[in-house]
Amino acid sequence: MLLIIPKLLHLKYTIMKKHHTFIFKHPKKKIFLFLITAFTVILFISCNEDEEPGTFTAEGYIVGFDPCSTRAPYETGEGLLIVTEQDSILTYNFPEGIFYFPDEIFGNWIISYYFPQEHLNKYKIRFTYRYAEKSEEEYSVCLGIINLGGFMTYSESQVLILHAESI
Repeated sequence: MLLIIPKLLHLKYTIMKKHHTFIFKHPKKKIFLFLITAFTVILFISCNEDEEPGTFTAEGYIVGFDPCSTRAPYETGEGLLIVTEQDSILTYNFPEGIFYFPDEIFGNWIISYYFPQEHLNKYKIRFTYRYAEKSEEEYSVCLGIINLGGFMTYSESQVLILHAESI
């Protein structure tokens, strides 16, 4: 079987040569042209000038906070929980001046890390972010009386906000 394949390829090449229906005289040049074309197409498809590698853009709602580090009055650099269509993420660098967070939304910090029900859909944002590297992640020491009930899963997906706007 292996001996037949080279003979068939040679026969096909000979027939093509007689009819002058080929681009190059040698099959190696044809393969080279194909590889160059494929590489060029892949290069153009993979280029994205709008975002840096590893950055993402999403829309979501700020629905909670880190109960171990965030208290009223809210200050920049305290943890906020953001829910998007794809994921729930935690950030410690939410930009100043986009929202005013009233003190009462942090008042229930011992029992729940979520905002009260009437504030869950109030803080909608569009933002660009990247995942934090291990050296950039923040972890707070927490009192034993605080109900963390699932909060620690969010600390595994900490992000750095590069740009944010309210919508």
